[in-house]
Amino acid sequence: MSLSPWEYLNRYRVLQSKHLSMGTNDTIGSIARQVGFKDQAYFSRVFHKMTGISPQEFRDSS
Repeated sequence: MSLSPWEYLNRYRVLQSKHLSMGTNDTIGSIARQVGFKDQAYFSRVFHKMTGISPQEFRDSS
């Protein structure tokens, strides 16, 4: 199954946000902006859809 360019980009952004969540104390909103999302709520929805947990839950478990 191939990914659309948009899906590939969002997967890459979520992966980068995971690295930033573990390596910095930046807020979730700041991390969302750093990886290219303009809307934190949209970032959280995309992150949850791809990982099954929220960005904050991921950070808390790391």
